[in-house]
Amino acid sequence: MEKKMRKIFLIFLTTVIFISILIPQHVEANNNPLVINYEVNLAIQYAEMAKSQMIGIYSWEEHRDCSSFVALYAKNMGIPVNWLEYGNGDYEKPFPWSNTVKQVQWARENYPEHIYDSTLDDFLSGNLWNDIKPRDIVYLTAPIGHNGYNTYYHTAVLVEYRGKGYPVFAEIASGIEASTDRTLEQLVSFYGYLGTKPHYTGNSTPEKLVFTWADIFSILGEIKNGSIEIQKKK
Repeated sequence: MEKKMRKIFLIFLTTVIFISILIPQHVEANNNPLVINYEVNLAIQYAEMAKSQMIGIYSWEEHRDCSSFVALYAKNMGIPVNWLEYGNGDYEKPFPWSNTVKQVQWARENYPEHIYDSTLDDFLSGNLWNDIKPRDIVYLTAPIGHNGYNTYYHTAVLVEYRGKGYPVFAEIASGIEASTDRTLEQLVSFYGYLGTKPHYTGNSTPEKLVFTWADIFSILGEIKNGSIEIQKKK
């Protein structure tokens, strides 16, 4: 028993050390014009609504997972979503209720001008804070996970920048309930055991892991304006 507890402690300590090295101690969005405004307040409101709708600790079997949480966030602002009692199943191209890969694919196919890519290294180094807006949905890849190798693994909402620009996220993740007050270190803690380098898959191995974010408010604007057709099924 004592050996087992020692092993668990060593794994925990290794993860903490890894994350402290990986993430800058002070992440600042210098000269960031994205101050708290009307849209940020709406983003926080929609995320809080999603939190209140998703009660309980993360459970894949009971549909309390990261992609379902951001789908609730999107649904609360008026995006058509395709699943169960929360959904808008009478639309031709609804936002996927679950699966990070499918959600990114949906945005790329229907709203390519509102989805952006960079490297995971740039995100973890704090180089993207002047690009990612409070309200955006972020998608993180991992070397290995439930969707396969070197693909999308987790998603969350950037709800605001606090103080000098420190990012705050809304998410649900393994072992916790939904929260709208998650730090960057908490968001990316799984890299402590998964690592941040691509998994070798032969000739298809990417040079670096990808980081993606979607401007969901601009997508909503397109839906409302009808510039991309989302019709009800006949």
